[in-house]
Amino acid sequence: MEPLNDGRHPKKHALVAGSSPRPWPPAGRLASESGIALVLALIMSLAIMAMAAGVLYFVNQSTHISGAGKNYTTASGAADGAVNLMKDVINLTLRADPDLATVLPQVKDPTACITTAAAVLNNDVWHEGNPCLTTVNMGNGFTANVSLAHLYKLGLGTLEFASSTGTGTSASFYKISVQVTGPNNASADSSMLYRFIN
Repeated sequence: MEPLNDGRHPKKHALVAGSSPRPWPPAGRLASESGIALVLALIMSLAIMAMAAGVLYFVNQSTHISGAGKNYTTASGAADGAVNLMKDVINLTLRADPDLATVLPQVKDPTACITTAAAVLNNDVWHEGNPCLTTVNMGNGFTANVSLAHLYKLGLGTLEFASSTGTGTSASFYKISVQVTGPNNASADSSMLYRFIN
């Protein structure tokens, strides 16, 4: 045998008649390494797919949370609007203002408790134990369930109250409570303690 370039001599292997030289690496070892590579590739693929599914899940959840926040904000604004609308209904009714006719169409089936000044002023008609219940259509699928309660009436006496008319002898106090429901299960509540000087 010829020496190698670096001066080493190759190792001699004896060959048995009818046999071929042994392959390197042995065939069994190569086959077992191929199986491990396949298993590792499958495990890595599953891990990457699980990570991708997790990302998609969190993106989907954040979209739902964002939508729910937007629905709540809209419902909350509608609840505040309904409270202010009912405050205006009380004002316009007590002042017998002709603008009441432009506000009442938003109120579904306006009941007698909010359409006559006598009913609004008399807490024997509707009070906390027997509130005036009505519904207001707020638009865009939002509906407000309103509860009005005439709490009490105070003579001004020594109490100082500002009056929008410049005169007034008594103050009536009202509790306006609103619960709004809307699309996609949106809901919100709002309430106000309102004082009217007459």
